[in-house]
Order: sequence, then structure tokens, then C-alpha cells
Amino acid sequence: MQQVPLTSQPNQTFNITLTINGKNIPFTLIVRYNMFAGYWVLTIQNGATSPPTTILDSIPLLCGLSPAGNLLNQYAYLSIGKWYLINAVNDSAGQPSQSNLGNSYLLWVGDN
Repeated sequence: MQQVPLTSQPNQTFNITLTINGKNIPFTLIVRYNMFAGYWVLTIQNGATSPPTTILDSIPLLCGLSPAGNLLNQYAYLSIGKWYLINAVNDSAGQPSQSNLGNSYLLWVGDN
């Protein structure tokens, strides 16, 4: 499992290479907070293309129990791993707020 470095910065865009299923895969990730809905969303782009092409858009960053905890469970056919948002401090809210993503809630990625 690999941790994706997130912060509570409202609009984040960054490049990261993750090792998934034995392959190094470059991604461009866009993380933004939806103030109206009250949750974070994630866009995953292919970081190997210029400009990056979107693989998945507006995935809600919400905690859940396995297998529902895998944010990409229904997208296993893409072979871009299992992505989990973990409540690292047992926060009673159960979901990240606008200010605690990357501290209390961590994003981890593993193999399919």
C-alpha cells in the first residue's frame, strides 16, 4: 500500500507515480472540496499523456467498509488499483471535513 500525499488545500493538482500491480503508473490527481455537498472529490488523469487525459472524474472521497471502502471497486477493470480513504484518527464525523483531509483522513492505494 502507498499513501497519496493530500492536504486540505481546497484545489490541489499534482503528479504522482504509483506502483500498482508491479507497474509504475504516472497519474495527475485533482482534489477539490465541494462546498455545497460538503465532501471532497477526486479526478484521476493519465499522467503519461500531454495534456493529461481523464480516467475517472469526481470520485467522492468518502470512507466505507470493505469492499465498499475501495473507492474504485466498480472500476476494477481499469487495473489502476484499489483506493481507500482511511479515517486515521477514528474521527467521530466519519468523513473528512474541509480542514482535515491529509491529516485525519489518508488516501492509500494498493494492487488490484
